[in-house]
Amino acid sequence: MKKQITILVLLLFSVIPAFTQWQVQSYNPAYINSYFFNGTSTGWTAAVNGKIRKTTNGGITWENQTTNTNTTLWCISFLNQQTGWAGGENGVILATTNGGTTWNPQVSGTTNTIYEINFLNSSTGIAGIGLSKVLRTTNGGVNWVTVTPPGGVSNTINVLMRSASISYCSVGTGFYKSTDAGASWVSLANLPNFVYDMTFIDDNTGYICTNAGNVQKTTNGGLNWVTYATGNSNALHSIEFLNANTGFTAGADGVIYRSTNAGVNWTSIQTFEQNLMDISIFGSNQLFICGQSGQTAYSASGAGSWIVTSQGQRALIYDINFINPQNGWIANYRSNILFTTNGGANWNVNAVSGMENITNVYFLNNSTGFITGVSGGDGSSINTIGKTTNGGSSWQNTMFNEGTALSMQFVNNNDGFLLAYEQPDYRIYKTTNTGANWNPAFSTGSVMNDAYFTTQLNGWMCGNNGVVMKTTNGGTNWTSQTTGVSDSLLSIYFQNGNLGWACGTNGRIIATTNGGTNWFNQPSGTTVKLNDVKFGSASIGAIAGANGTRLVTSSGGAGWINNPELSQTELTRVCFTGVNQLLIGGDLGYVCANTVLTLIEPVNNNMPEEYSLKQNYPNPFNPATRIEFTLPQNEFAELVVFDITGKIIKTLVKEVLSAGNYNINYTAEGISSGVYFYRLSAGKFTQVNKMILIK
Repeated sequence: MKKQITILVLLLFSVIPAFTQWQVQSYNPAYINSYFFNGTSTGWTAAVNGKIRKTTNGGITWENQTTNTNTTLWCISFLNQQTGWAGGENGVILATTNGGTTWNPQVSGTTNTIYEINFLNSSTGIAGIGLSKVLRTTNGGVNWVTVTPPGGVSNTINVLMRSASISYCSVGTGFYKSTDAGASWVSLANLPNFVYDMTFIDDNTGYICTNAGNVQKTTNGGLNWVTYATGNSNALHSIEFLNANTGFTAGADGVIYRSTNAGVNWTSIQTFEQNLMDISIFGSNQLFICGQSGQTAYSASGAGSWIVTSQGQRALIYDINFINPQNGWIANYRSNILFTTNGGANWNVNAVSGMENITNVYFLNNSTGFITGVSGGDGSSINTIGKTTNGGSSWQNTMFNEGTALSMQFVNNNDGFLLAYEQPDYRIYKTTNTGANWNPAFSTGSVMNDAYFTTQLNGWMCGNNGVVMKTTNGGTNWTSQTTGVSDSLLSIYFQNGNLGWACGTNGRIIATTNGGTNWFNQPSGTTVKLNDVKFGSASIGAIAGANGTRLVTSSGGAGWINNPELSQTELTRVCFTGVNQLLIGGDLGYVCANTVLTLIEPVNNNMPEEYSLKQNYPNPFNPATRIEFTLPQNEFAELVVFDITGKIIKTLVKEVLSAGNYNINYTAEGISSGVYFYRLSAGKFTQVNKMILIK
């Protein structure tokens, strides 16, 4: 009888994964423009490949937004914290009325690049475009019409609406004014240099920065201009003023210049390694800068120190390795690796001498680790393994043949394996003495993409055309397994000697429960390329793929759910730092972290009829408790824990969830005994319950 009841429960319920909000730890698109709403710390950046990001704390942390375009965006502007526009190449204009949660395309009527957009109110706005033209709308962008300033011979880079009777634009070296909200334009001045940016502190007093590295100022609304030197001959891309006296400009040389006497004199106050594209003012007097290589920084006033919030490590993440939830490393195809000692909250650079294009990293402990890359001072690319015994302070390199390492793994402190491509063959190398020696074990002419070992004897490789091979003698001999698929398999992973998964092109996922004797398909729900598969336990797993694909499962792959990255960046690597904690890496230095929760969702018609938040159990608790809630419909839900002062201690859920019954385990860490509260918000439903922590 008990067996029948168990079967009934399994038929009624299936366990699939839910995740807390994905926390982006690193992401560095090439920023071009930024905009902060006056008096707040809320801002947005526009970047290449259609990327838009939003911050609510002055650029310390960012969330990606979905634009559904890969077109480079040159400008972004907001009328208030909800209503904004972005523009870019091929005449793309996007609009939002909810702070960027959704961006909708508008028909611009042009294929020229949109360089800048500025709105006077929710109806009237103008945009600067290529070929010396201005777009104008009087209905919020539903329709745009083209206006041509007289005599323009270059791109309209800048537009600015100060009032219904005062608008400015620059066309190359020409400066123009409109007194009818952009419907017509008159020429005011022909300037000596190409104008990159402009700002006005009142209707008459304005500044421009130019391609010659100087700043020009007008005090009569653009009729006359006075040129002031900054000591720089490189292009200045952006200029902003805090008040009538204090201004900032920055550009191609990575230097920020400041004036404290209304633009007459300029002094270098900060130098960055990368080209700076934009300066924004937020809050009362804080400054934010962004660079073309993904670097961001802010200053409390511009007068003191600058805090770098992103180093601009834009390379593709090839590998992630953690030895515990706090200590981990990243290989990103450069001559350095990144490391963290706080779970990825901060990533630091570890330079590696004598090696480039680092693709793999594997640490046994805090001291002993290995990397793979290439070396060769004569232009050759020699497959190389580096070893450190002092946490990366120094490396000893072992060189092989010309080629590329594809994967590296250790099964214990002594035994490790390397899969490398050395034209025309794919080779397995093996060490039995912690990397002191690496010996060839196997070679094949078939294209192999990944290898994974569960012991010093048992391992698998996967490759093109659905190939999977297995060894039971430490890589010396390999036998082919039948997969029944022809797709290229790019990644393979085994939880133990029986449970394994592989993924690849066309959304292909295959799995085995008997060590590969039999392989079967698992539906992925996608046709995109799947780059990497990993599991934290026999049930909880994740896959990273193209177009921001993040597949997750808590049923061993019986059901996969896509929690996509909104920026749609290429995701390449999965790493579990615990049974249910993971990181995912991708292009442009992208790293995100998450924790798997447990979602029990009915698969019959007995869906919840109402919202509910149940009392946690046990209560009082120490240190773990379970919280249950229900959603009668698909809804954006937020579940937070907070203290008696209202300070949020932990955000447990912050995402769109399907209708269903949810159980979530909460472990109180880093807080003292006392009374706490947890709140569920979903749609118009809000409920708060009390819980007691006793340590």
